[in-house]
Amino acid sequence: RKNYMVSDVLYDTFLKHLVNNVTEPDTLMVKEYYNNNMEEKYMTSGTVLIREIRLQSRILADSLLLLIQAGNSLDVLAQKYSLINPDNGGLSGPFSRNSNKAFFDAAMLLDLEGVSPVLSAAGGQFSIIQLLEKESGVPLELTNVYSRIQSMLVKESQEVSKKNGVNLLFKKFKI
Repeated sequence: RKNYMVSDVLYDTFLKHLVNNVTEPDTLMVKEYYNNNMEEKYMTSGTVLIREIRLQSRILADSLLLLIQAGNSLDVLAQKYSLINPDNGGLSGPFSRNSNKAFFDAAMLLDLEGVSPVLSAAGGQFSIIQLLEKESGVPLELTNVYSRIQSMLVKESQEVSKKNGVNLLFKKFKI
């Protein structure tokens, strides 16, 4: 039993040694990682400006969508029927994906001036939206994400060091 305890302590100490002796990534490594992953991981979501007709009834929403598809102005219909900002023709935004994920995603699928199908909204309501403006996301500043990238690179290096060290240990002692 004593041998197992000593073995466990030695193994844990060996792992700690492997993890603690990983070198910190330098600035060039952090910049390279940032540049390679900027568009994927370090961009803001952008914003959209929409016009929305919010309604209590699905039947009314379907009827208004048919009118819009027939050429009626969404702006005029929003002034008359919308529960959201009717005075400004249902204008909503600009807002980001963090503010309203469902409507942001729906708007991003539309072309400029494009009109969505009837969408479910909060509280059992229904909406029709029109995309008026779309602003692409911008990259986050490296200084704002530097620590996060550095920590992630250290963690990756520690995992690689641990894996390689344990594999070498197993090979050396033919475990």
